[in-house]
Amino acid sequence: MRRLALGLDMGPYVLFLKEKMRDVSDASLEFVVNSCLTLYLF
Repeated sequence: MRRLALGLDMGPYVLFLKEKMRDVSDASLEFVVNSCLTLYLF
């Protein structure tokens, strides 16, 4: 049984921000890369 796992996730994400003080909406498209390393104890 393997106790170590490596994961990778990448792709475009749309981030939507809204400021309450000025009531301004902003949407931006960003390319994000996420990686994870998982260690199984049991």
